[in-house]
Amino acid sequence: MLNSFKIVMLWVAQNRATGGVNTDFNKLLMFFRFVRASRRGDLVKITGADILNYRAAHLHDGTLQRVRPILRKWYLMGLAGVDDAVALLENLRTKDHVKGRAVRTHDPKMGPFTSIEFDGLISALDQRVADGSMDASYAVLAYLLIGLGIRPAQCALLKVRDIRCEWYDGRRRYVLCVPQVKQGHRDARAEFRERVLPEVLGKLVYDHAEQLRGTLFAVFDDPDSAPLLPARVPSVARARGYEYHSVAPDLTQGLQKALANLNVYSERTGQPLHTPPIRFRRTFATRAAAAGWSPPAIAEALGHSSTKNVMVYVEAIPDIAARIDRAMASEMAPLAQAFAGTLIKDESEAVRGGDPASRIVDARLDRRGKPLGSCGQYSFCGFSAPLACYTCQHFEPWLDGPHEAVRDSLLKRRADLLKTTSAQIAQINDRRILAVEQVIQLCAQAKN
Repeated sequence: MLNSFKIVMLWVAQNRATGGVNTDFNKLLMFFRFVRASRRGDLVKITGADILNYRAAHLHDGTLQRVRPILRKWYLMGLAGVDDAVALLENLRTKDHVKGRAVRTHDPKMGPFTSIEFDGLISALDQRVADGSMDASYAVLAYLLIGLGIRPAQCALLKVRDIRCEWYDGRRRYVLCVPQVKQGHRDARAEFRERVLPEVLGKLVYDHAEQLRGTLFAVFDDPDSAPLLPARVPSVARARGYEYHSVAPDLTQGLQKALANLNVYSERTGQPLHTPPIRFRRTFATRAAAAGWSPPAIAEALGHSSTKNVMVYVEAIPDIAARIDRAMASEMAPLAQAFAGTLIKDESEAVRGGDPASRIVDARLDRRGKPLGSCGQYSFCGFSAPLACYTCQHFEPWLDGPHEAVRDSLLKRRADLLKTTSAQIAQINDRRILAVEQVIQLCAQAKN
């Protein structure tokens, strides 16, 4: 079995793109380890029962989708041990092979993020980057996945030279050359597509690259050839020219650990947000479709050579923007946990107690000018008060603040926007609505 495994993997290495070889090997290894764990003796063949058992235990992980063609090739090469398994696979339509299932069903673990989940993730990420508690490489990786919808395998191949700053039409423009790893080239960096980055993202990536140039100057004869996302532990097993590069699985694992520390919760499950990189890609495509992008434009952005696989995003534009009323907000608020501050009785308990400048007042919401709470941050904040305050960790809402007026104002504005603009614009304050509602509920609990 081991010899056959090696022969098949040699064929895969000769006929598949670099990224595909790595994925196929890992999926096949995962499958064999599962089968081996169920046997008492040596593993001498794969049976149909092994396929069914794996399918039952790993319904949606995509492994059988990758293993199926490899086992079929194994059989066609005349190698023994997989006859029964291939016979079953030829007649079995695995559920994880159904294209677009997670997108169409808006799966809470593998499908695109809702607008509330997405806003919560970005808000928490921005906060951690601002206070310096987020690892720079993982911050860059997260923003690239969010902003471009590219794959971790593409990010792993990026070098410092791939980001450039140029003058265009009288202003700075940042351009990233993204390797196209899905095009079947033997050299993973044989083909690129240029992506113009939003200025904030472009500056973040460019500054990160400049810092790496200085840090790795003594390691590389040409600092421009340094990886944009270096491996934590450099490996001599990497191909020449990629010695200090990360690999996609390591980037994925590290990013998920970093994002788990953001403590973002899903309003659908009440659990910490599940953040595999594929969800960023699916969210990018779904939001692009909702914004009116054409299928060819979405395919080009995702790096697809045709529109065959992007129609699912156009067909699956969510209708969740229909409405959020008080009752719905009341149910969703405890699950989303969007409020990040600390409820206090009054100004006497505030971090900046006695400082009139710390009081948060909005006469548009309460004509009496009654404060909603206090701000515990000493530095300047560029966000719009009071709406941005409810999802900020420095906000200290007062127990008797006019929070119901804030919620009602947001709900009315949302309803008006649904009538006059797009659903995407109407959803812009959904997470804040849930944060305000959570404060209202906490106040009610404290008073009782």
